Amino acid sequence: MTKFIKLSHSIINTLHIKSITIHPKKYYIHMAEKSDMFGMFIAGSGFINGGRSYDYLSVSEETDPNDYKIIDDWIGTIGTEKINNDNVKKIE
Repeated sequence: MTKFIKLSHSIINTLHIKSITIHPKKYYIHMAEKSDMFGMFIAGSGFINGGRSYDYLSVSEETDPNDYKIIDDWIGTIGTEKINNDNVKKIE
């Protein structure tokens, strides 16, 4: 089952979180790589343009105290969930 984190201005699919950088009183949530491709074809001619980009969200205890607490609590649960997959090991 896919899990989501609901913040005040966004909902994050946890499967898309690449990493979280932790600073004092601030989190940077780095999202998975996304591919930006667009193009156009008319009568057999056209173009495709593409690139890769990375998005991140910053959550500060000072400016977003509710969101900061949600992320902080969620980080606290990492590693405590029951793992049913024998190929994944819990790190303690």
